[in-house]
Amino acid sequence: MKPLPRSGDSKATPRRGPGGLAVALGLVFLSAAALFTFWYLPRQRAEEIANWSRDLGVRADLRRDVLARYFEDALAGARTVAGYPSILQALDPATGPVATRHVAELLEQFARSQGAFGAALWSVDASRVAATSDLVLEDGCARAAREVLASGAAAVGIHLHATAGPVLTFSAPVKSRDGVTRGAVMVFESPARWLYPFLVRKLSGVDTGEAAIVARDGGDAVVLSPLLERKDAPLRFRRPLGALGFGAAAAFDGSEAVSPRTDYRGIRVLTTGRRLPPSAWALVMKVDEAEALMTFRANALRAGASLAAFILAASALVFALAERRERLQEAALASSEARFGALLDGAEDAIFLLDPAGRLLDANRRAERMYGSDRASLLRLSAADLRAPGDTDGAAAAMETLNREGRNVVTTVHRRADGSTFPAEIRSRRIELGDAAFLIAIVRDVTERRRQEDAIRHSEERYRALFDGMLNGVAYCEMLWEGDTPADFIYLVVNRAFGTLTGLKDVVGRRVSDVIPGIRTDNPDLFETYGRVASTGRPESFESFVPALGIWFSISAYSPRKGHFVAVFDNITERKKAEETLHETQRQLAQAQKMEAVGRLAGGIAHDFNNLLTVIRGYGELLAAGLEADDARREELAEILKAAERATDLTRQLLAFSRRQTLEMQALDLGVVAGNAEKMLRRLIGEDVRLTFSAAPDAGLVRADRGQIEQALMNLVVNARDAMPDGGPLAIRVFETAAVTALPSVDGGTPPGRYVVLSVADKGGGMTKETLEHAFEPFFTTKETGRGTGLGLSTVFGIVRQSGGHIRVASAPGAGTTFELYFPRVEETDAPPAPADARERGGAETILLVEDESSVRELAARILRKRGYHVLTAAGGDEALAAAAGPGTIDLLLTDLVMPGMNGAELTNRLLGLRPGLRVLFMSGYPGDVLSRYGLSGSSLPLLTKPFDEAELSRRVREALDAPGGRLDPRAEGSPV
Repeated sequence: MKPLPRSGDSKATPRRGPGGLAVALGLVFLSAAALFTFWYLPRQRAEEIANWSRDLGVRADLRRDVLARYFEDALAGARTVAGYPSILQALDPATGPVATRHVAELLEQFARSQGAFGAALWSVDASRVAATSDLVLEDGCARAAREVLASGAAAVGIHLHATAGPVLTFSAPVKSRDGVTRGAVMVFESPARWLYPFLVRKLSGVDTGEAAIVARDGGDAVVLSPLLERKDAPLRFRRPLGALGFGAAAAFDGSEAVSPRTDYRGIRVLTTGRRLPPSAWALVMKVDEAEALMTFRANALRAGASLAAFILAASALVFALAERRERLQEAALASSEARFGALLDGAEDAIFLLDPAGRLLDANRRAERMYGSDRASLLRLSAADLRAPGDTDGAAAAMETLNREGRNVVTTVHRRADGSTFPAEIRSRRIELGDAAFLIAIVRDVTERRRQEDAIRHSEERYRALFDGMLNGVAYCEMLWEGDTPADFIYLVVNRAFGTLTGLKDVVGRRVSDVIPGIRTDNPDLFETYGRVASTGRPESFESFVPALGIWFSISAYSPRKGHFVAVFDNITERKKAEETLHETQRQLAQAQKMEAVGRLAGGIAHDFNNLLTVIRGYGELLAAGLEADDARREELAEILKAAERATDLTRQLLAFSRRQTLEMQALDLGVVAGNAEKMLRRLIGEDVRLTFSAAPDAGLVRADRGQIEQALMNLVVNARDAMPDGGPLAIRVFETAAVTALPSVDGGTPPGRYVVLSVADKGGGMTKETLEHAFEPFFTTKETGRGTGLGLSTVFGIVRQSGGHIRVASAPGAGTTFELYFPRVEETDAPPAPADARERGGAETILLVEDESSVRELAARILRKRGYHVLTAAGGDEALAAAAGPGTIDLLLTDLVMPGMNGAELTNRLLGLRPGLRVLFMSGYPGDVLSRYGLSGSSLPLLTKPFDEAELSRRVREALDAPGGRLDPRAEGSPV
């Protein structure tokens, strides 16, 4: 067996012709003349045609194999896509809308990897499901899809597109697990990309050679590829099967013989045809008879002329002609073999020629590059030697199948000369040349195709993992309508998180009204929203509570197709509970801030009133002291002083609410305080109210002002009495409690700790939530006009908060009200108070009186001078400094704390620098917390609060002058200044 011809070979194998005939003709020339005309010329012509037939046959076989391989590869790609689970899922009415977008991306990725310009998925009714190109809108594509759906088999097709021209289609059916055809995958390619250039490419060494693909259409043959002289031939040029010179009729009948015919130009040609599986088309190849017989005619003319001219030298002439004929045949054969070798070496796949035992006889240049070995080394191997270690057992079986069936396709792993391996797809075919049988194997490296298939498979797996791995629940549903009203919906697809977030199982295919009873009446807004999304296509986001499940959902809904919707949701029940808790906390904080703001206002008003009341009371008392006992004006003056006293009580209540009055804090037993007030409280509430009192003996002590605690208790009891006009039970309790966590309260929260609780509970009408929000505001009251000032509870609030406590209230209409006053428990007790000095005793010391309010300053100076003191007055700090700079002794500085310009604390520090032993007594009508702004301690500071009367002023001045331990040293440890 000769090796395959190779492009670039310098010499072809010699071929022996019929040389014996030339010798015979030389001996018997006379008879040769007749034989020349009636036997030799026809035989030479037939032999020349036979040579061309073999050449055309080999060319046709090679091109048929290449085209069949091309069609099989394209169909294999379409079958691969058709086998993906998401393709079948997209054809399922229940899951298709969810997977359509993914399928479109899958088709786009596949088309790009294969070099195709489009792909489409058709449903069983030949309607498009997904596509990457508008080519599917053409009727030709739809017809091709219907043919595949009807036959259930893959198919190669071509049709003429209105704008894109001829379009190749490779279609594969999509089948369910039970083998039922559910749809078709179609891949579009342009024949101009590879098919047409391959066919139109001129046959090597043949000027008139041509190849074309034809299809049968009834009694006609339709040309599917361009022709050399008809570039517009595809799908536009047709001829009757009997008239067309391409030999299409013979090709369709299975004949592969070369026969002379007349082609589409009316020229005699030699033509042969081949069927092109897996398509229904035929490959037709031809060469002009004139070119095919050119050598024969030249030889015949020369032989005839020589015979006529040199009839006498017949023998010599015959020898010359015979030798020349052999040389011409050898040259033609060498040229043909060179052209065939160039075609093999230009192939993109490795091509091997083997004997029936599997030994390599020849290989093309692509095989050398693919295996990294030269041709000589390859020809020392067998087919089994090409396989990777561990994969050689199948080589013998594949060879046996190939010899038995004539063709075979296997996928295996081959190894290169350097030891590396690659996946290989092998298409083998058995051929017979004369009496000898050979094997042709076409090997393709499918590494890149495997990588692309793995990428597509991994993309499919990622899509499924993403859908089922989402933490949000996803439900794809179909809306059901009653007229234009959304009445129900059906679950079509849900992910895993759906069941986790809702607790619902096995919902696919069921109505929501069957899955969640009562949802249509409990959540009508939910149906309205879903119906609006399904009908308009506009996405919406909202929150909804489903009572049947007890769950709050945050939902985003959109519509992939009309009448359907996708709901993506999350369980936000815990978040809603946290929001409700935060809202309540914010409400309490806002209430506390409001109370604080009102308290500041009340404190400011009380200060101004204190100055006025100091003057009114002071001068009233001075005036009363100067009247005779029987003076009629004493009664009128007494009424003025009573009014001033009531006004003083009012300012005290305002300061108590604002927590800014100066308290005398001491360690108290609330049980003892409440017990001592019990008798007074019983007289206060009357006989219809049944008072009960209980106090835990080990409740512990609190630090508070006794009088303020009694005031708070009295205010609560009076309110309880007014809430029970017909009488009822009233319970006062004192007990200890430990708050492990923060408790809600009127002022925003009771922190953890140990508390002594004073509880006052009645069974009156109770309060609404709105009333509770305003109950502690000053001047707010629900009583009739004239029956209350609205300061009772606000005073309680201020007293408790200034004592470091908190208030909790429980009340509802018809259920009564319980007030609980929480005071921090303390362990220390107070030392017994020292006995007070006589209030009326005066003195002769010098006092520097500093007060910016002139009426208060004149009143205080008059009272002190009346007691015998020498008084120096100043309206501000600068005047006081000037007075202190003069000679003489100053025993006491009596100064207002808050003054314009230089305040009392700053004045004191400067005077103590001038007179280190100076005693100090402050005055202030401002709340106690103002003292801290000036760095002063309200608990131990000598402070006279406004309003004051004559006796209070005299007593506090005498106490300051007679304080033990000598004069106040502001630099001493514990000094309040």
